[in-house]
Amino acid sequence: MPGWGVMVSTGTSKDHVVDWWLGDWQEAGTSGRPKRTPIPETSTAGYYYWVKAVADAAHLLGKQSDAVNYGALASQIKESYNRHFYHSETGEFAKDSQTSMALTLWQGLEPAGERRKILDRLVANIHQWRDHTSAGFVGVMPEMFGPVDWGYPDLAYKIATQEDYPGWWQMIADGNSTLGEAPDKLDGSRAHPFGSAIGAWYFRSLAGIRPDLSKPGFKHIVLKPILVGDLKFAEASYNSMYGRIAVNWHRDGGRFDIEATIPANTTATVYVPSRDSKSVTPPEGARFLRREVGASVFEAGSGNYRFTSVLPGE
Repeated sequence: MPGWGVMVSTGTSKDHVVDWWLGDWQEAGTSGRPKRTPIPETSTAGYYYWVKAVADAAHLLGKQSDAVNYGALASQIKESYNRHFYHSETGEFAKDSQTSMALTLWQGLEPAGERRKILDRLVANIHQWRDHTSAGFVGVMPEMFGPVDWGYPDLAYKIATQEDYPGWWQMIADGNSTLGEAPDKLDGSRAHPFGSAIGAWYFRSLAGIRPDLSKPGFKHIVLKPILVGDLKFAEASYNSMYGRIAVNWHRDGGRFDIEATIPANTTATVYVPSRDSKSVTPPEGARFLRREVGASVFEAGSGNYRFTSVLPGE
């Protein structure tokens, strides 16, 4: 992979801009290549993503020279990306493109000091689309994951549960029960389903099963469920290389209960939605770490745990 990064930089990019590939495939209102999001933009963002991944991997492996070199290349790509695509007067990268804004924010590609402006513009555009996604394959995952961490979890939930086009429930209502290639057609490839992003979002956001990228392979696990809309419960499990990770949570009025299974030889950080730290009844073996907005945070080793709390506002 390091060789691939050098090859793209010196062979197929111009001023660190990559202008080929399929772009934001199946962007809403299209039947393939995008009309709103320029292909060079998403391809260059992808170039940045992989170079940054190589730099991070080199750091984890103790290859500090490679980490420095690829980190410097990532910085050069970021500078070129914003110089070519960003419009500071509007906070947009491409007109009416949710993908360009969500993808930029998700990767931290935005210029210094511009993050709030871009996020506000993204939220406004989603509202203009009647709280629907307009993203295709490239943008839909960062657009679903991002708002949960950026302070808009209920907006992400609203996007996820829309019953008309474009949306996943609409796909099912139209007979596309396997959530195939695109929201607006029942045929097409089943090898890269549009539904994969929403499946990942359910695991990561609703159930709260998240990896810790500093400790790959779920050696350390983050369990951080979100409470959104009228959702009363969520249950999910994942068979990691260390064993089964499971979350089962319920809320009833002001009471919240979460059961967590943490596999052997791993640790977890567990976020328990709660009014305050005193309103949480933690299980034996869980150690209180800190208080964050709306949640009490605990550390736990392998085992089965049950937390009970009183929710904010109760």
